[in-house]
Amino acid sequence: MKKPAPKSFRSQIHVILCLLGILPYLLVIYIFIHKDMNFTEIILFFGAMVLVFHLSGFYILRTFSDRLTRLVSDISTSTRPQKNSSVPFNDNSVIEIRDISHRFNHLVDELNESKKNFSDVTIALMKQAKEASSNHQDKIFESEERENILKPYIGANIFEQLIHSNNLENSQINSRREVSILFADIRAFTAISETSEPEDVVSMLNEYFELMVEIIHSHNGVLDKFIGDELMAVFGLISSPNETAVGAVNAAIEMQAASKQLMIKRAQRKLPTFSVGIGINSGQVIAGDIGSRDRRDYTVIGDSVNVASRLVQIADGDEILISRQTHDNCHNSCVTEKKGAVQVKNRLEEVEFFKVISKKMSAEK
Repeated sequence: MKKPAPKSFRSQIHVILCLLGILPYLLVIYIFIHKDMNFTEIILFFGAMVLVFHLSGFYILRTFSDRLTRLVSDISTSTRPQKNSSVPFNDNSVIEIRDISHRFNHLVDELNESKKNFSDVTIALMKQAKEASSNHQDKIFESEERENILKPYIGANIFEQLIHSNNLENSQINSRREVSILFADIRAFTAISETSEPEDVVSMLNEYFELMVEIIHSHNGVLDKFIGDELMAVFGLISSPNETAVGAVNAAIEMQAASKQLMIKRAQRKLPTFSVGIGINSGQVIAGDIGSRDRRDYTVIGDSVNVASRLVQIADGDEILISRQTHDNCHNSCVTEKKGAVQVKNRLEEVEFFKVISKKMSAEK
């Protein structure tokens, strides 16, 4: 069945105007033209028709106002939070009311879509914030882990200096630096290893290295690596070049003294004892990040390292040997004795070296 076409309130306004104004006056004109009606009949008929016209016009106005009131009520109800916020409307409603309802429902649909999009964006932002927070916490944890890894190598006080230092030159990767390199090697280690259990050897090394590394750190040195029973330290990576040789030699003197005290304690416990030879050289090196993609190490490379390694090889137990360059940089702070010269592999000139006897009294004060 075909639905009736919707009516417009504009056409109904024309009807209302006719009922309230035009028709009553037309009726009066008609009555005066036909004067054969008596006065009483005219009044009664005129009054009845005017009443009918007015009631009809008011009825139409009342119907339209009720629809407007209902629409306002539906809109008010639809603005409250609920699952379905659309305004129902009848296909037979007045066109204007139907259009208002249709436009309102379209606006509600857009608002619901915007609300959904806003919720999706909010959820996405919350997820990103959570991931960012988690990543930040992971970075903090990784930073703390790196600190815990680095501190045993360079010491807590030196680590703090590096973190808070404004001198970017001290933290450059693959840079040329003026440093002093110290090697310390245990004498007769092979013999001790052959007659001791592996666990005892490891315990002995840990006890010895604990003392040596603490002394190195106290003189602003950086532990480069352990090579079996040998250790390598670098002075000058975080301190002034003028202090590198003095710091290295003073650290070596304290290391020998601490080693002797440790041997006395080990002898009292009837444990194997040993002596330590130390070699020191000063010069320019390349300090940088060396290694593969999976494993890297921050170390120093250069001829100066080879010279220090050669000096520790010829040093006797309890002896500290230093090169001419190291001697020239620290002779005012220590007593030395000239020993001679040694040939270093792949080097044309011999390396002149000295034996460190002790600190000078004035330097100790």
